[in-house]
Amino acid sequence: MYSAEWDSESICTDQFNFGSNCTLNGAYSFGGNVNTQAQRGYGARPVLPTYLLEEPYDEEGPDGVNFNPTFATQPVRRFQWWGWLSGIGGYISGNGFVWPFNAGGVTPPLWQQHLNTQGAKDMARLNAFIVSIPWWKLVPSGLSGTKTLITAGQAALSDASYVAAAAIPDGTLVIAYVPPAHSGTITVDMTALRAPARARWFNPTTALFTDIGASLPNTGTRVFTPPGNNGTTFTDWALVIDAP
Repeated sequence: MYSAEWDSESICTDQFNFGSNCTLNGAYSFGGNVNTQAQRGYGARPVLPTYLLEEPYDEEGPDGVNFNPTFATQPVRRFQWWGWLSGIGGYISGNGFVWPFNAGGVTPPLWQQHLNTQGAKDMARLNAFIVSIPWWKLVPSGLSGTKTLITAGQAALSDASYVAAAAIPDGTLVIAYVPPAHSGTITVDMTALRAPARARWFNPTTALFTDIGASLPNTGTRVFTPPGNNGTTFTDWALVIDAP
C-alpha cells in the first residue's frame, strides 16, 4: 500500500508524478482544515480509501514545542474526529515532543514524559469508539448519495465550528462531531434513520454516554443541544444516533 504527503493542504493523489501510484489517499493539512482535504480524498476518482495522514499535532502549539503555534491549539482531538468523519478510513496523530524523540537533556527524556497526555488518551478513546461500530460502512454527510445530515448549525467546511457528520446508508447509524468552537444547537435530518432511533451524546474525554432518547421518530428534523462542558472546560461532544 502506498501513500504520501506533499505540501500542506493536499491529498496523496494531487502529486502529478507519484499520485497515480497511491493506493491510499492520505489527507494533510498543517493549517487544520482537515475536513476539506479528507472530503477531497473521499470524493477523488479513482476511488481510494481516505484517511487523515497529518494535521496539527498534540503539544506542537503554545502548550508544547511551538512548532505550529497558530493552529495546534487544544484540544487537538477535534482534528482527528473531523478527519475521521470526513474521510472515514482512519487517522494518524502525533505529539510535538514524541515524533522527533526530543530528549531535552533530561532523564527520563522529554519524549518519554509526553507519552500519556490528554491528547494521547483522547486518541485511545476515539480508537475504542471507532472499533465498537461498523465504521467501514460510514459515508460522510452529503457525499456518495448520503443526505446532508446536519440541516442547521453545521457551519462552513473550513470553519472552526464545522460539525462533521457521517451515516451508514442503510439507516442504522448517524454520527456527528460538535467541536469546541461551536455554539448553540444542531438540527439533524432524522429521515436518514430507517426506524425510530436511540440518541446519545458521547463524551470524547471520558468515553461515557449521556442518553437523549430511546425511540426518537425517524421523520422530519430534530434539534439537539450539546451538554456543554465535557469536564475539560471544552464543549466538544459526539452525537450518536442508532436505529435497529
